[in-house]
Parts: sequence; structure tokens; C-alpha cells
Amino acid sequence: MKKVKAHLILVIILVVLTTQVVHAEPNREIARIGRGIATGLAWRPDGKVLAIGTATGVWFYDENLTSSGHLDIDGASQIAWDSSGGKIAIVNADANKTLQVWQISKDTTDQKRIWSQSWTDNEWSPVQITWEPNSQRLVSGAENDFARIWDADNGKLITKLSAKGSYVAWSPDGSKIAISDNEVKIIDARTLKIADAINQFSAGGKVSWNTDGSLLASSCNDTGKFTDFWGECIWDAKTYKLVYSQELGRIAWSSNASKFALFGGSGFESNETWFEIHNSLTAEATDKTGYSAFFIDVEWQPNKDIVVALAGDGTLVRYDASTKKLTNTLTLFTNAAGKLVWSPDTKAIVSIQNQTQQLIWELPKSAKSVAEPLKTLYRQIGTYGPRQTDIVWQNNVAFWSITQAGDYQGRVANYVDLYDAKTGEHIDALTHIETNCWFDFNSDLSEAACTPPDKKELQIWGIKTQTVTSGIPVENVRQIYWSPDDSMIATVSSNDDEMSETIEIWEVKTSKRISDYTTYGTAITNFSWSPNSQEFAAEFATAGMNGEFNTIHVFQVADPAQNQVINLSDESDDLTALKWSYDNQKLLVAMYKTINIYKANDLSKVGSLKILSTKTISLSPDDKLLALGMDDGTIRIWDVSDLMNQ
Repeated sequence: MKKVKAHLILVIILVVLTTQVVHAEPNREIARIGRGIATGLAWRPDGKVLAIGTATGVWFYDENLTSSGHLDIDGASQIAWDSSGGKIAIVNADANKTLQVWQISKDTTDQKRIWSQSWTDNEWSPVQITWEPNSQRLVSGAENDFARIWDADNGKLITKLSAKGSYVAWSPDGSKIAISDNEVKIIDARTLKIADAINQFSAGGKVSWNTDGSLLASSCNDTGKFTDFWGECIWDAKTYKLVYSQELGRIAWSSNASKFALFGGSGFESNETWFEIHNSLTAEATDKTGYSAFFIDVEWQPNKDIVVALAGDGTLVRYDASTKKLTNTLTLFTNAAGKLVWSPDTKAIVSIQNQTQQLIWELPKSAKSVAEPLKTLYRQIGTYGPRQTDIVWQNNVAFWSITQAGDYQGRVANYVDLYDAKTGEHIDALTHIETNCWFDFNSDLSEAACTPPDKKELQIWGIKTQTVTSGIPVENVRQIYWSPDDSMIATVSSNDDEMSETIEIWEVKTSKRISDYTTYGTAITNFSWSPNSQEFAAEFATAGMNGEFNTIHVFQVADPAQNQVINLSDESDDLTALKWSYDNQKLLVAMYKTINIYKANDLSKVGSLKILSTKTISLSPDDKLLALGMDDGTIRIWDVSDLMNQ
């Protein structure tokens, strides 16, 4: 039974399941578990439907936040509803590279694609898409290419604008389009010609109009004022003269356009962060307060004087502009990335997301006031992801999904959940552990080993008791791997002074070191025990003048000096995982795009699977099913019985 790859640091949360069953043929995907990592969300303008885009399509939720449908497409990296709520624009920038518009019924069950436009790697690739307020046209911004205007009804390219820019924004009245690159160009929405430009202070980055269209915000570099390289500038939308600038600042407009919130600081680790409320007419700060962690995002509650901010210390912070009070309200397990979104109906439903997770928090209808603490009002109602740290088969039909989540403060949570491989049903869960170190588990998942960063000790934890039962003195350990027979633990440690890395094999019962192997100028990046616990394989990555040189070494535990080598110099892929077959006859090497299979006795290559974005792999005990933890947050189950018999 294979274990957790403890050196992979991933921000993970619990899986929300869906399974798609595919016709079972040898060497084919037979099931898919998970909805994938959320890449975007959009509320329908009436506030009745929430759409969440993932690598497996678009998932719809009704106003009670229960699942109401799925748009089954190859992926959705961006989504945007039109003003009527009857159409949704979708960008798939990863798989088939398309911009699509779909017609969606009111209950989301009737879905019809209206049009689709595709591009190649060397052509335009939408960074941002925005609907015209009257929903007749769609504008797409592209990195290092010209923005484009599309007919929303038939997908016809109306024009390729003479302005390049990644970020685009229609003015609220639909008369202007702001396009941002190294400067901000203002397009007349009627003539589609450049009407004006803002080239002061290298204005660029994301652009946004306030709600009445009188002001325009953009990223900028006020060279006469800023000591750093970026900040936020606000421009008069009639004269395009600078109204206000702030170094390291970010803008959030109030819904009535009378105020804007500005937040920022001196850097991610700085305690000198701040939060300001400004009058939109005078740009003067009406109040300002400090906070002990940097702010990632902030949003006004529609039609209210309440602002909720996401702080880098993993908290939601509420600011009441009427009382000028800033309150630390809800502690979350998150890393330093995120986005907040209020629902259009102002019921204070907010979403928190980053690159690997997405949490939806709901304000119950029974709440008396939004002034109550968020901790009593909000509940988690949905999660997306994760990327699995490892997959461990319990038998031929069920497996444990093991994930580990960490943030920049050193907190780590470990999730261990049992699923049916064919139905995707969640069967069981072990106690979830929060600590400050990365775990690897023994074969029955009753114990875990970890090395806290502040201790020179390899600790053995009891899962049920969550207490340390024993320890082995170690130093500079960054990877841990428990042997399948539970008798040994392998550690990988680094010595920066000598530019060396060492694999050490420890006997768990006696805490004695059995053997070791040291390599110089080489990083040990992947590791795998053989099922009989007598051998192990490790990837060595060596930096050279022509790039990184990778090899896989297969060692005997008793004498690591004797080892066989697989040369990966012909592979253009990055290696992501190593696994042995349960019969000890084959070694599986997962690259980012391919899984190669080698004979264990002579390391000759016998076959391969072409699979994109694999992060971790695990064979069922009969070596017939292969579970793949994918980069998109799903688990794929493949029948590989034919390939494994070669």
C-alpha cells in the first residue's frame, strides 16, 4: 500500500463529488470523481443562480445553494452572465481553447450552445471577457494582442480594435470601453475608435468604473510619489486627469458611487497595512485604520455601509463605515490569495477562492442583522477541489484520498477520506488533523509520521489520540515515506552547506538507522517504496548548463550503493510521481503528460499512457485499476489491466 508524498505542498480542501462513468475498455478511463478546482464564479443578475466554472464544466446552484445542473464541457476558466441572465459566456483557455456563448433556461436544465470561437496558442487568448450592458455585444481582452468585439447573438467578429490590452471594462451606460495594457485606452462604443488614452504613470492592469461611470480606476506607477513599482490611480472619466493615487493600494467601489474603499500596505509580511474609506467626489479619506495582516480583497455589501475584507492571515474582516469599526470576525484556513463576491440580492452571500480551493459562505435567512458577527451567521455550503497528495487503495474497489493543506503561517490540515472507486460515493473519513508539519501514514492509517519545523525529531503520531507516541532524532528532514510493511521510514534531508541530500532508512521499532545514501549537487524530488519493502526508487534532479537532468535510481534497502538507473534525458515532461505495481514487477513513472511503465528487473520500458496533468497515481491491489489525482482537482479511474499484462 502506497503512502502520502509529504513533500508536495498543496492548499487542499474536501472534495465535493460527482462521478461520470465511461464505457469500460482496457486502458481507458472508466470513472471520474470530483467536480474539479473552481476557476471562476458568477451570479446570475437576478441572484437566483450561482454558476461555478471548473475544469469539468460549469456547475449551477439555485437560490437555496443546492445543485441545479451541470454544463458538461471540457473546462471553464472564465464565466460571465449577460444582463438578462439568459446567456452565459465561457472561456476555456486550457483544453480546446474556445470562447463560447450558451443559452441557459431559467431553471438551468435546458442548455444550448449558441456559438463558439477558437484560437491557437499563437493567436488571441482572452484574459478577460465583459458583456455590453445591453447584452448585444461582448468584448474580449487578450495578452499582447488586440481586443475584440463580438456579436453576442451569432459570435461574428465585429471588429478587432486598434487597442491592445488584457483587461477590459464597459462603462455602466455602455458608451465607453476601457482597455488596459501599458496604458489605458478609451474606446467609443458606438464608433469603436480610440477616443482617448491615459498614458501617465504607465497606467495599466485591471480597470474598473465606479457605478455611475464618473470615475475610472486602474493600476499605475506614480513615479513622482511611489517608491515601489505599483499602486492604484483614480481618473476623472470626463477629463481623464488624475484624481487620486496610492502606492500598493487596491480599490473597491460602493454601490451608490459615493465612496470607495482603498486597502493595501508595504508588502505581504508587513504589519503596516491599512484600510481607508474615501469620498468619491473629493477623494479625501473619511477614516483610516490599520490591521496586522495584508488585505487580499475587499467588497462592499450592495446598498449598505458594510464592507467585508479577506485578510492574508486567514480571516474575514468586517468594516462598518457608519461606525468606523474594523472587526476580526471569522478565521478561515486559507492561503494568501482570494476573491470575495456578494450575491446580487444583498443577502450577504460571499465566496472565497484561490487557485486550489473555493468556499461558499451563506448568511442564513433567519439572521436578524448583518451587523452580527460573521462567525454566527456564516456556514460553509460548498467546496471545490482538491489536488490529492496521495491515493491509497483499501481494496480493489475502494480507496482513500489523502490531501494536505498548508498556508504561509505554517498551519497544516490533513484530510483522509474513503471513496467507492466506481460510484464516487463517500464512504468514510478519518479524524482530520491540524498541526504544523507534513504527514505520511502507515499502511492501516492508524499512525502518521511528521517532522515539525521547530523540532529535530521525526515524530510518530497516533491518529485517534492525535498525540505523539515516539520520536527519532533527525535534522533538516523535508520528506518522509513509511514503508508498506510499516517497519521502516525513509527520510530525505538536505545539507545546504555541502549542497547535498541524503536518503536515510530508519527502523521504526528501534529508531535505529539501517542504511543511507548521499548525493551531491542533486535534488531528490520523488520517492517510492516497493510493495515488498526491500527496494525503493527515487528521482534525482541535477541542474546543468543545458537545463535540468533527471534520472530515476532503484535501490536495495540493504545496500543503497548498488542501484539501477533510468535516464529521463529524452523526456521533455516534468516527473510528478513514482509508483510500483503490487506484484513488484513494474515501476510506473508519471510525467505531466505521460505515464511510462518499466519492468522492475531491468528497467526496460514496456508501455505508456498519454494523460495530461497527472499529479499523483496509485494502482489497485490487483494492478488492474489506476487512480489518478489530476491537476484539475478530479480523480480519474482507469482500467489498465491490458497494459499491466504486457
